Formats: sequence, C-alpha cells, structure tokens
Amino acid sequence: MTDWVVDSSIAVKWFVEEEHTEEALRIFDDLLSGAKILWAPDLLISEFTNVMWKRVLAGDIDEAFAVQSVRDLLQIDLKIVESRELVSSALELAVQFRRTVYDSLYLALSLRLECPIITADRRLYKAVHPEFPGIRWVGAL
Repeated sequence: MTDWVVDSSIAVKWFVEEEHTEEALRIFDDLLSGAKILWAPDLLISEFTNVMWKRVLAGDIDEAFAVQSVRDLLQIDLKIVESRELVSSALELAVQFRRTVYDSLYLALSLRLECPIITADRRLYKAVHPEFPGIRWVGAL
C-alpha cells in the first residue's frame, strides 16, 4: 500500500470533468480499492468548497451539484491532518519556494509523511520541481 498526499486540484477532478480527470479518477479508484492511502491538510476541504463556489458563480455547475459534491467529499476516506501541525514547516517552504503558505501546507505534509504529493496545479509543480523531488504531476502518472 502506498501513501500519497493529494491537493485540492486533484480532489476537484473527482467531481468535475476537466483536463486530467481520468488520471485523478484512477487515484480515487486506488483509494477505494485500498491500494493507496490518500492524505491532505484540512485546508483541502476549504479550497475544494471555494472552487465549487467559483464554478457555481461561473455557471459551470449548479448550486445543488456543488453542495452535494462537498457532502460527498466529506464522506471520502481521506486522512486529514490539521494545518496547525504543518504551518511552521509550511512557512519555511513558502519562503524557500516563493509559494503561498496554502500550497506549502501540502508540501509540508508530503515531507512529514515522506510520501509523494500528487498535483494538477501546474504553477505549483513548475515552481518546486525538481528541487522538491516528492512532487508528482498528475499527467505523468
């Protein structure tokens, strides 16, 4: 069994069809089958919900779908870690990579667990790869 950190860019693809949804759904299938344990900081829930809100405002999805998607996300067996346990390391990483603390919470969790982080956030990936060898691009899975 393999542990991975996933960010909100992956979780959104479990519910909304967009580029790299197929790869993200394979990650989700690995979770359901027990082949992978997926971890995330608690920030993922707020980020995911915010993306759903933006999609409603843009007219991409309706409010009922967004609400149900949030409820469904909360039922997924993600291993959630409180951000308070990660913020010191996240701040150091944010300064090092000139990324937001929000993005760096995922990096900090990856370091803490000594497992890869899987992302579909191209800007994050480009900013830290190859100096952060634990980051994986969803399109390369």
